[in-house]
Amino acid sequence: LEADFAVLLAPGNGRHRARVDLALGDFPPQARPFVDGLLQGVMASAEPVLLGDLAGDPAADPASRPELKSLLAAPLLSPERVVLGALLAGVRRGRGFQPRQLTLLQTIAGQAALVVQNAGLMAELEYQTMLQERARLAREIHDGLAQTIGFLKLQAAQLRAQLAGGDPARLRQSADLFYATLTEAYQDARQAIDGLR
Repeated sequence: LEADFAVLLAPGNGRHRARVDLALGDFPPQARPFVDGLLQGVMASAEPVLLGDLAGDPAADPASRPELKSLLAAPLLSPERVVLGALLAGVRRGRGFQPRQLTLLQTIAGQAALVVQNAGLMAELEYQTMLQERARLAREIHDGLAQTIGFLKLQAAQLRAQLAGGDPARLRQSADLFYATLTEAYQDARQAIDGLR
């Protein structure tokens, strides 16, 4: 594009896509408010923009866009025509941009949109996988460990009663069952932990 700088803005959607804001090249920081406004306008309209000769515009306020000669901006559009962000390129001196360069920027923006969309899909997939794993773990704890602990609580109450009643044979049998159940619960917990790893 023979540009001095480029800016990519993909605001994200807060849940699965993070905001991406990149500026590369010889970007004049004092032009940031003007560039941000242009990017927001391109995202709102979903239309590309070519500003040919900013330095020669008599109506231009030089303080609002210092050191900018020409700008190109194109929306990042998904195949469904959803605006995912915007891409901007600028020159500070020399020749301004031509319409053929805007066409090239639109092609680049289309490729960048695919990258942004794929990143969003990957984030959504990771999120759904995490939710499924949480649900699986909750089921496993409910179906295994929670029920075993409930059973052990009942066994402990029976052990107390048998201690008070002084029946050593039943007390030993209950203690053996208690120990076996506790051993099984411990093994189930270890397997669940290994599954998480």
